Amino acid sequence: MNDQITSEPALQVVQMVRASAVFRWMIEQDSYLLTLLISAAEAAAKRSDLERFFEVLACAICTSERGVEIARKGSPAEIEEIKRLHARASEDLGVILRELCPDAHQVGGDASSSPAPN
Repeated sequence: MNDQITSEPALQVVQMVRASAVFRWMIEQDSYLLTLLISAAEAAAKRSDLERFFEVLACAICTSERGVEIARKGSPAEIEEIKRLHARASEDLGVILRELCPDAHQVGGDASSSPAPN
């Protein structure tokens, strides 16, 4: 990940992504995702909406990580629940990314795509 990043929102995005195995993997698959997340964070900062952006991003990261964990050793009910939560978090992330970066192209076919828990 880019070591040239200097803005506070960009640094926070990079820290959050580095802490997530799932998001690191997603960025390895399409590095544009990191650019999009940083652009969205910087746009949110300009709108004084950074807290909401990071809340949505954190939820997407959390449900992605939890989904992987539950897919490995969760009950069918837990798996269904995390799938539901993950779908909502992914949709929320897609919505805020489209709102903050309306001219951006989609990542992996969907701005909110990520590996779905099995």
